[in-house]
Amino acid sequence: YIKPEVSPAVISYENSLVGSIFNKIDEEYYVMLADFSENNNIVLSSLGAKYKNKDEHLPIYSVDLSNPFNKGIVGSTSNPSAQSVSELSINEPTLIFFKDGKNYRYIVGIDNIKEELDV
Repeated sequence: YIKPEVSPAVISYENSLVGSIFNKIDEEYYVMLADFSENNNIVLSSLGAKYKNKDEHLPIYSVDLSNPFNKGIVGSTSNPSAQSVSELSINEPTLIFFKDGKNYRYIVGIDNIKEELDV
């Protein structure tokens, strides 16, 4: 018997599960929600990286909708007025600006996300 090597657990403070996006400790922050396994969403990862490289920026978190724990919010329509995880419905790449734990601005589509982040 050869005991398998176990890698140490790594906690990512930038990649989130959807259940935690309404209760971050930051007063203002962005959450980018998309299926990052799709090739066209490499662009979204790039936008997030460019935004983080700006001198002044808010925290930005990612929710990968290809993760089985996050699939429950994938729907046929978007719900821009969602104020809880149970109300969320995402059908294309989405960026949500949170202020005091509330959905303050809901941005849908890569071009609109790029404009919002000014990158």
